[in-house]
Amino acid sequence: MAKLNFMHSIFYEYAPLSFSQIWMKNNDRQHEHNLRNDNDYFLPNPRLEQYKKFPIYSLPFEWNQAGVVTLYENKTTFKIALKGQLFEEVLNGQ
Repeated sequence: MAKLNFMHSIFYEYAPLSFSQIWMKNNDRQHEHNLRNDNDYFLPNPRLEQYKKFPIYSLPFEWNQAGVVTLYENKTTFKIALKGQLFEEVLNGQ
């Protein structure tokens, strides 16, 4: 939950300026056609499995996997929706 709260501040640009432009989105890359995940963060293929545990990789990965909850621009409604999604996952046994 903390990872997604942090990524929300980066995605909607209210994080400190030192965090701006750390991660590149798919639409920032030069490609010839539109992608369905154009607004997701670009994740390079890691050479080592250990790299997936580092924040530079795991933070945007969690954000890309969060789904519909990432569409909430307001911080408060985002937190409420995120808690609801997490409770639903726990109740459904996922």
